[in-house]
Amino acid sequence: MPTKDRPDHVGRALGFLAAQGFTGHVLCVDASDDANFAATRSEIAKRPSIAVTHYRPRTMGNAWREIVEALGTISSLYTQLHHDDDFYFLTEIDAAIDILEQQENVATAQGRFVYVEANGEGGGFSLANHDRFQYRAATPLARLEACMERFCHLAFAVTRRDDFICVLAHVHLRLDQGWFDQFAISILLAARGQAVVSDALYGVRQIHASQHHRNFLGPNAYKHWPMILASPDFSSVFAAFKTCLIEGSGINAKVLGDTIDRGLVALVTRAAGILPEREPEDIALFERANRPGTAEHDKLKRVIAAIRQAGHK
Repeated sequence: MPTKDRPDHVGRALGFLAAQGFTGHVLCVDASDDANFAATRSEIAKRPSIAVTHYRPRTMGNAWREIVEALGTISSLYTQLHHDDDFYFLTEIDAAIDILEQQENVATAQGRFVYVEANGEGGGFSLANHDRFQYRAATPLARLEACMERFCHLAFAVTRRDDFICVLAHVHLRLDQGWFDQFAISILLAARGQAVVSDALYGVRQIHASQHHRNFLGPNAYKHWPMILASPDFSSVFAAFKTCLIEGSGINAKVLGDTIDRGLVALVTRAAGILPEREPEDIALFERANRPGTAEHDKLKRVIAAIRQAGHK
């Protein structure tokens, strides 16, 4: 659970896990200033039922490097990236672990997502799609191509620890934190093994004013997608992205180089608002999430109750 200067979000996330009877281990990677680090420690102390390692990175400035460093202090078979402002359901995390236990050719397993956001009137919440795609092809190259053509984040899936650390350690040395690093992490995870997505609601992501990506404003706007395409150093950034994928996947450089060039076109098309066709499972889940009486709707009510209890918008 990476965090920076948001102790209230950490407390909310831990409370949501505690309410579900969480018995795992949370590694809170905290890049906060001194005051907020202490405040986060206080929030953790309020949830004694959860085992938490509160870790302060030795060198701060890149979340992926910080996570790799922190993971070196504990042991586990699997890991799941849990942002401090997200909500996850333990039954689906357990189901994802079962898939990894049973299928050695699978590198990541997760379920479906939706966005939740306070509506303009302030009296309720609206839902939005946050689609997921599966990559089940037999070869690393085919999965890599599929991930670039129909991209979705794999870093938030349950992942084999060794795969997760290997990919993050490779990417943070080659790409600045911004946006191409996120593409690279998911693409390389797909190359390492199949990506499975179940039909169930796995996580809810909140859209809110203090999201970390909103730091990419003003003079830093070009560092975020899609403005990075217009950045003055785009050519060098894209060249580093290609090198990162070629080295990280071990696929023939000539074959993969052409694939990445074609994949960039797909990413640019997506940035223009032309999205890939949704998987039927995502369409069905979104319909269930909006329908009272379904398991998904009940899960969302729990999330919204947690947001309101914390006083977040």
